[in-house]
Amino acid sequence: MYYQHCEIMRLIVLNLKNNLLSRQIPNSLNNCTKLHHFSLSNNTLEGPIPSEILTTLTRLEHLLLNSNKLNGSIPEEIGQLWKLRELKLKNNMLTCAIPKVLGNCSFIDELNISSNSLYGYIPQELGSFSQLQDLLLDNCTKLHHLSSNNTLEGPIPSEILTTLTRLEHLLLNSNKLNGSIPEEIGQLWKLRELKLKNNILTGAIPKALGNCSFMEELNISSNSLYGYIQQELGSLSQLRELSLDNNNLGGSILYSLMNCTELKKLNLYHNKFVGTIPEDVGHKLTKLQLVDLSINQLNGSIPKSIGNIS
Repeated sequence: MYYQHCEIMRLIVLNLKNNLLSRQIPNSLNNCTKLHHFSLSNNTLEGPIPSEILTTLTRLEHLLLNSNKLNGSIPEEIGQLWKLRELKLKNNMLTCAIPKVLGNCSFIDELNISSNSLYGYIPQELGSFSQLQDLLLDNCTKLHHLSSNNTLEGPIPSEILTTLTRLEHLLLNSNKLNGSIPEEIGQLWKLRELKLKNNILTGAIPKALGNCSFMEELNISSNSLYGYIQQELGSLSQLRELSLDNNNLGGSILYSLMNCTELKKLNLYHNKFVGTIPEDVGHKLTKLQLVDLSINQLNGSIPKSIGNIS
């Protein structure tokens, strides 16, 4: 038994992903003190993440527990894994605030805690992740992709956006974010995908979005935005999908949108748009595959040019 115990203590990699493992993660794994890589992804494990394990596995660089049935909170002891480079907890049933102590894991370059039931604010301590490439926050100057589908609340922090200049994908759908879309969004000049749908955002669409000239997909539907479509959106020449549906937007459908010649999907339904549909829509937006302008206050005739959209 002593020999077996010593052998376990020498274990560096433990990969049990993509099986049918169930029940709880055993506390006895805390004997594997030399472990660098620990993966239990894609099983049916349940119960909490054992805090006892985290206090002893201080050499861990990769902790992958995604796609299980883990519940409870993310233990505060996670902050003791100071060598951690990759943390994946997505697709579980975790219910808690994001622990501030995650900021202690300063070497982390991939953090994915999406598709849980996390709540509260994004802690500013996560801004210490200077090497982060996949997920979160201010001072994370290498960040390319920020995604969260939880129940996070409060405003979108403008301070974060001023430093995430490499960000290409910002996905904050289906949270409880409120307030306005910060003007600082225009500093994300590499942004290709912005999804803020299903939140409680108010205010006008910021003109600064026109600075994001590489934007391919813009979805800010199902909020409480008001005002007009800013003419600056017409400068998004690479835009393929524009979804502004289910808001309180009004005014006319701007002719400047006719400059978005790559558009394939245009969703403007359930707003308060008035006036006529631009006559040359079929001449300019020839790549359109989906157009939904229903539940507005549009008048006039259907443009004949729509027949040119094949």
